[in-house]
Amino acid sequence: MKKTYLLFCIVTIAVLLSIGFATDAKPIVLANYGLQVEIDPDRGAVCSITNALTGEKHTVQSAPICLETTNRAVELTTVTNVGHDERNAHFTYRENNLTITVHYRIDPVCPFIEKIADIRNVSDTEVVLKEVILERMEFTPALQSIYPHNDPSQMEWLINLFLRDRKGGFYCGIETPIYRQWNKGISPSSSWLQLEYSPNCVLLPGESYQTDPSFLGAYRKEGVYVFKELGKLQAAMNDPQAIPSALSLRQEVLDWGEVWGMQDFMNAIQPPQEFYKPGYYVRAVAMVGGRRTGEMDPNAGFHIAFGPEHVAGSKAFVDEIAQLGRIPHIEWATEWFGVGGYTNPTPDLVLERAMPGSPTPVNPYWKEVVDYARSKGIRTGIFETVTRNFAMEKREWKVLQSDGTAWTWGDPAHPVNCWGNPDYAKWRLEITSRAIEEMDLYMVAWDAFVPADWTWLGWPDLKMECYATNHGHLPGDIRYAAYRNIQWFLDQLKERYPKVALRIASGATTAYPWIMKNLIEYHPNFYDGETGASFWLSYNFRFLPMRKSGILFSASTDEQFRWLLLRSISTSDHVMLWPDAVPLAIRNKAFWDRWLSWADEHIEYLRVGRTLFREPWGDKVVASMPPALEGRLPAPESSLHGTAHCIGDHGFLFVFNPSGGLRVGQIPVNHWLGLSKGDSFDIRILYPDDKVYATGICRGQNLHVAVAPASAMVLELSKSNGSESISSPDIPKDAPIDRAFLSWEDIPWTEIQWRP
Repeated sequence: MKKTYLLFCIVTIAVLLSIGFATDAKPIVLANYGLQVEIDPDRGAVCSITNALTGEKHTVQSAPICLETTNRAVELTTVTNVGHDERNAHFTYRENNLTITVHYRIDPVCPFIEKIADIRNVSDTEVVLKEVILERMEFTPALQSIYPHNDPSQMEWLINLFLRDRKGGFYCGIETPIYRQWNKGISPSSSWLQLEYSPNCVLLPGESYQTDPSFLGAYRKEGVYVFKELGKLQAAMNDPQAIPSALSLRQEVLDWGEVWGMQDFMNAIQPPQEFYKPGYYVRAVAMVGGRRTGEMDPNAGFHIAFGPEHVAGSKAFVDEIAQLGRIPHIEWATEWFGVGGYTNPTPDLVLERAMPGSPTPVNPYWKEVVDYARSKGIRTGIFETVTRNFAMEKREWKVLQSDGTAWTWGDPAHPVNCWGNPDYAKWRLEITSRAIEEMDLYMVAWDAFVPADWTWLGWPDLKMECYATNHGHLPGDIRYAAYRNIQWFLDQLKERYPKVALRIASGATTAYPWIMKNLIEYHPNFYDGETGASFWLSYNFRFLPMRKSGILFSASTDEQFRWLLLRSISTSDHVMLWPDAVPLAIRNKAFWDRWLSWADEHIEYLRVGRTLFREPWGDKVVASMPPALEGRLPAPESSLHGTAHCIGDHGFLFVFNPSGGLRVGQIPVNHWLGLSKGDSFDIRILYPDDKVYATGICRGQNLHVAVAPASAMVLELSKSNGSESISSPDIPKDAPIDRAFLSWEDIPWTEIQWRP
């Protein structure tokens, strides 16, 4: 009897244990339409990933995360707590003096997953967190290749990696501009990858640190390709008048599927700005004193302090903007509240001497103009160069060299504050918040002056070091500490004032694309008007959302004005109107009102987009704009360029022909345009005429459009209404054809290379 009972107990325990083990062994699955990730519940580590877009699956041996502290390496072994739902999973570990929780989150729409770790010091001594290995993965079967994708500038910092399979692949990385990757190259059996960065942060007892997110997403290969126009860049740089270029001379060919995957990911983690005025946002840039014309003050200029001689001209400019309408904000070309000029010391150092607790100086003439504009419903913003020696008497905030002396730059030489110091970042947050509230600001804008900017010190020697011991960072390399504090500063401003536009003119370029999360626009270049740099390159090789393009609208003729208004609408959800274009806008007010009303109504379409054709070299109108924030793309010949903005089975195409002859665009009507639904489409021309162009165009067919020389065309695609088919007009047989997308065989290899 006892033996039978004992046997029963053994069997029962075995069954219960087997049930328990079976339950524990069942992976946690996080999935959406394009990606499935399985996570081992006992270890909190990914054990398989499936690209649901292609059906390709890999078994993965991985670690949740690995850490290196001052005196030891930390590998997570024992899970103390697990929780999950259909979109999220978290795992908690206790490793000696640290409590670590690893969070996974899969996006509900876009096929990517993110991982973040919260690390808490639960000891009674400080812990220095030196290295974080967010991903250590081995894929079986092997990937075709692991391809690191770097920034298109010559600085070539790592943006992401493409894990290439036969039908598609995965994009992955860490959402910080300062991380490293290690891989073991191409292998026939398995592929190994590690992603890491060095926070070098000190955790005091009870303090916590949250890692930057890692990400992994799926894409499908499309068999059409994007590349750099290095041949045109080389030809342009041979001109003795060429503006310098910092672009990489290394050619890179990417499958459009890779690019669209990263663009969709970036759009998901950097949502659109919602402005105080809904719809398409236009701001006017104004000289101090208005704009330099016969009717206005001849002393008007950029980046100077306001004086009494500037009031009348500035008010006259306000009147013009009020007459034009649709502009909620004027950006005056002066620093802070009208007290200074670009990078130059302010009179009597009034801005530099302002200390914590003291009010920020206000120029009374600036305020008179701002109050006048506010009476007409037009608000203002502030602009600053962040390398100014703010709080000049706070010597304990300055960047120090290894010998303990202050690092200086400029003429006269002056020190700069350390953005790796959280005390300085907190002060900047408070004075900026106070300015927004006291002056009811529409925008806060920043710029930097090479050779010193937000995220690096020195040019072209890209480094950022501070040897202070009282800044909350370890002495030495502070790139990561500065980046984290700048990102925290912007996060806090966006949380406090979600509808205030935050703009970066320059200075954070080396932190693209991640620094752009809360900013509305960027410089696509290192130099104003840099040869070869353009929004097109930043969008397709940095994957910055198209709506963050900082389009400058400057024109000298009516024809340029109409061209550039349409092009501005096609490439961003906002634009800066330069002073010289204001009289043209008033003269073309009917055109202005029509297309800005259209942009307001279709703003959701303008916030998504894909470029068509090749980079717009040879567009003389764009290349002539001072200071050409898109970059200068001079070339003796030009072809079509354009954008597609589609959602579901509806959308719009903008096609521009800057050449001197008629050209034909060949545009496939399929998902490459962003058309995710619909089998048959009607095409209507909205500009230059308003008429039906074709009906019953089937998915997969090519749309051919003939674009007259030096003209633009706007077309609307909508789900076919089933009416009788109308063929598109006859296309001249001898007209040159520009393909919107190029296959491998179409790539003009000799044309696009930089020749040694």
